[in-house]
Amino acid sequence: LEATAFGGLAPDADPARLAEAFLEAGARAVWIKGGHASGELLEDFWVDARGAWGLGRHPRLSGDRRGTGCTVASAWLGFRLRGLDEMEAARKASGWIQERWAGAFTPGGAGRPVFAPERA
Repeated sequence: LEATAFGGLAPDADPARLAEAFLEAGARAVWIKGGHASGELLEDFWVDARGAWGLGRHPRLSGDRRGTGCTVASAWLGFRLRGLDEMEAARKASGWIQERWAGAFTPGGAGRPVFAPERA
């Protein structure tokens, strides 16, 4: 939603167009999340000055999990710290949250989701 508000565009606008305002403001790259678009199949996009790349299509996940942006951003940083490049880290972070989606819960049935920690 931030990309639509910042660029003044609809959620189903082309990912490269959605990223334009951020790139023009100085961002090196923009990760456009697909969850706000319509349809049952979603795709995130990594956009930089060279173009836009899809990070893999997946079915819309069930439920209303508000607040997952911070979780997926933290997963992205973790993958970056493990040595992955920016786009591959985004791809892995997206897969990470999809794999753990069914196990997320909201304490007391309200608020932001909690994802159980990985066991070593």
